[in-house]
Amino acid sequence: MAYPQRVFALPWITDNKEVLKFLTKYQDYLQFTKGGFGSIVVQSLSWGLIRGAYFVCKSAENLVPQSLSLFSFVESSSLGAVYQSVLNTVVVGLMILSLMFVGYKMITGKGTVDLKSVGMNVVMSIALILLMPTLIGSTEKLSGIMFAKTLYNDATSINNQDGGVAWSLIEDGVTDLVYINKNDAYDRLGKDGVQKNALKEKNFFSYDFSEVITVDTAKDLEDDNKKAEYLQSRLTPDGEGNMQAVKIDDGWMSMFSDSFKGGYYRFTKNTFALTLGLLSLAVAYVFSIFIIVTAILELAFKRVLGVLVFATDIETGQRSKVVLSDILQCYLTVGFQGFGLSMFAMFVSYLGTGGGSSVNPFIKAVAYVCAVFVLIKGSGTVMRYFGVDIGLKEGYGQLASAFGMGAMLFRKGSNGFNRAKGSGNGNGSDSGEGEDRKPEKNFGETLSKKLAKLEELWDMPMNVDYQV
Repeated sequence: MAYPQRVFALPWITDNKEVLKFLTKYQDYLQFTKGGFGSIVVQSLSWGLIRGAYFVCKSAENLVPQSLSLFSFVESSSLGAVYQSVLNTVVVGLMILSLMFVGYKMITGKGTVDLKSVGMNVVMSIALILLMPTLIGSTEKLSGIMFAKTLYNDATSINNQDGGVAWSLIEDGVTDLVYINKNDAYDRLGKDGVQKNALKEKNFFSYDFSEVITVDTAKDLEDDNKKAEYLQSRLTPDGEGNMQAVKIDDGWMSMFSDSFKGGYYRFTKNTFALTLGLLSLAVAYVFSIFIIVTAILELAFKRVLGVLVFATDIETGQRSKVVLSDILQCYLTVGFQGFGLSMFAMFVSYLGTGGGSSVNPFIKAVAYVCAVFVLIKGSGTVMRYFGVDIGLKEGYGQLASAFGMGAMLFRKGSNGFNRAKGSGNGNGSDSGEGEDRKPEKNFGETLSKKLAKLEELWDMPMNVDYQV
């Protein structure tokens, strides 16, 4: 007697080919988790790292425009009082002495004096002295400071996004499956330059980025899009190594809390690219602040000392040209600093979330390092065409010197505390004195030496020797 054969299908395996096709197509962009304590910890740590890098980058990004407000120091009343005092007393006396010296040379016949050139230089010196408030001032629309600020703002507007460059990296690098499902935009997964979330910057630190789309959540999402049904299954290999779609089952830990249920992470990202990109931007912003502040302080010196040069350089006029060139370079340094930052930010954004997001991670890491080195070295094109060095070598040296000074003061304080402690114990001896005492090590000099080695490796002649 023959019995009919029965075929039993495993209840957790789905025969829906659409589910298998969907999961296979987007498997690189759907991050599945079985739930559990370990997954929650890892996800929280990764997002904590990104949030920390974003906070540092955003803080530094906001400080760069604020550093431009220090231009007001050049127009401050205290510096204006010094300038006016020099103008009313020293400048007049120096110009008279310079004219007397030229007359002495003419009378004694020592050297050749071109009267036409001297007359022209006197007129130019008086004009430059009178126009110095316009050359270095912020109240006039045609002043140099307004020119520098306008050039900087126009340069940074190249990649101007709402919320700044730091937020644009987050906005472009994070995918929200709930947003994708609601807008039926699954075809945007893995694509660049398209909106993949509706995140708001003001709520960034309030979002629960460890949220998981469980089976129950996916059922609720079907009200917005029937394709949410596909998120109730996952891929797994069968006995022959072929991928098959199976229903997601909750792990045994789900009995304690719904947080341990399996599913797909709602928010997906590239932790390595986002973190490295944000930290690279933060480094660039910090160094740029040093460059801008240095240029502003140099401008303050030139405002006072420039009129002294104009008053005494009536014979050749060469030193006056140097002063004018230096003042212009200060303005161009600030303006092109914004241009350099914009180009750097565009490249970092390209690597993190643009067309370069799919580049090999090792190549991407090398590209980030190279971008930072190029920013520190400065653009050779700007230097060659305009004679302005927009590199951050000076900012690096100043930052290294600042760290070196802090480290030295810390060691001095520690040594003083140890000596006081030794005296309190009745030893009466200074542990820092004697033949065995080692000389204080200059931290800033050590960093400069390390930078010199990097220059030899990367062929970047900086010729900078920073001492603390």
